[in-house]
Amino acid sequence: MPPAVPPASELVELALACLASPDPEVRDGIGYEVFVRWLVAGRALDDAEVRRLRGRLLAQLTPGGIPPGESDAVLARSFAALVLSLVAARELAAPTWSDAEFEEQVAAAARYAGAELDLRGYLPGRGWAHAAAHTADWIKMLGRHQRLSAGQAERLAAALADLIVRRHGYSLHHGEEDRVVAALRSLIDRGALPAPALDRFLARLAEPIRAGWPSPFDPVLFAAQRNAHAVLAALFTSLSLARAAPAAAALARVRALLER
Repeated sequence: MPPAVPPASELVELALACLASPDPEVRDGIGYEVFVRWLVAGRALDDAEVRRLRGRLLAQLTPGGIPPGESDAVLARSFAALVLSLVAARELAAPTWSDAEFEEQVAAAARYAGAELDLRGYLPGRGWAHAAAHTADWIKMLGRHQRLSAGQAERLAAALADLIVRRHGYSLHHGEEDRVVAALRSLIDRGALPAPALDRFLARLAEPIRAGWPSPFDPVLFAAQRNAHAVLAALFTSLSLARAAPAAAALARVRALLER
């Protein structure tokens, strides 16, 4: 007879190790897909096991701080954020978190968005790192949670702005703008982001653009400008296609910014 397959709870550490692999077939094809099956497609882990997993993923985000420079270490961090989006998706389907647990997730997502120093997209031979996109996916799921307050919504919007215009020096040209806009729409569409908070988000995006052409050339400022342009264009397009009243109100504020 074939050997018995261990229960999912005994394979969590192995699946977590796969998330850090530089081999995209191991990381995406095994590690991530296993967690999709366990957390979204099925319920192979019980609530207590998911709680422990959540703690392990949070610890994986910033183990002893994020070192400067580019390295394969970003893969474990980025994919921890992506799997945390799956944890949040499971939570949306069957809520169990306390106010404190939800706040922990909001704080962790905002902290990571402001701390990650390696925001490369596709890595030849390594596949997708995509920390900005994965963090936006996590924020999108948190933005849909029933416990979300206006203050938390504004903090998540500020975290998205961190991904876009923080002076990290990366030009986000691997579709990150669409993932950021999807996350922002999760806040806008339900009316969770008050108009003044949206204005503050838009003003932060406009700040590097208003700085004008960097002379002498500053590649870090230029990257922030291009990122802001890309997100504003994607946001304008997305809101233009929406029908709900919150989206229409947000579109008017984006249009007013662009017409200044």
